[in-house]
Amino acid sequence: MSALHPKWHLRTDDGKPPVVKLALESALDNPFRDFRTRLQALQFIAPEDREPLTEVVRAFQTDVYAGAKGDAREQFITTMRSVSKEWFKDPWLTVLPYDGNAPPITIMIENQGETHDGGWHDDPSDDTAWEKIKFGWADAIRTWDVSFLRDNPLSQLYLTVESAASTALKWAPYVAAGIVVLGLTTASLVVARRA
Repeated sequence: MSALHPKWHLRTDDGKPPVVKLALESALDNPFRDFRTRLQALQFIAPEDREPLTEVVRAFQTDVYAGAKGDAREQFITTMRSVSKEWFKDPWLTVLPYDGNAPPITIMIENQGETHDGGWHDDPSDDTAWEKIKFGWADAIRTWDVSFLRDNPLSQLYLTVESAASTALKWAPYVAAGIVVLGLTTASLVVARRA
């Protein structure tokens, strides 16, 4: 049961980086995987397993659309309208082969424009302020080790609050009992004065 407590995902007493680091690194790297690789992964999902992953397809579709050139976007939308009038309700239609042809989303994948994602393969001189902040945190997570967790002000705050909360919870029944006694005493004094 102790493994379900959030602090065990941040533990470093074994001298290793915390478990949560692996999950965070994977989440950071996923959007920067090649679009073709992400598309292939989605195509191999069995039809009965697709429903819970619909939001993943929508996120992929958004990423591809954001980087596509204008004429590719128009061609994609025209193609999707010919597939289904309500294609936007079922994003899986965009990533699955249609009528013996490649998936419609490949139109946009093959026509990507310039992107400014702040990654190592991008020119950092044109990054926006938000990208610099976002990727500063990404670099910190990738280099996360025991000392980072120990010296990080946010983790120290979490550990302090967690420790204080657990100490306070030990005294909570006594405080609650005191409040009840005080309330009953006040109520009995009011009743006694009225009588």
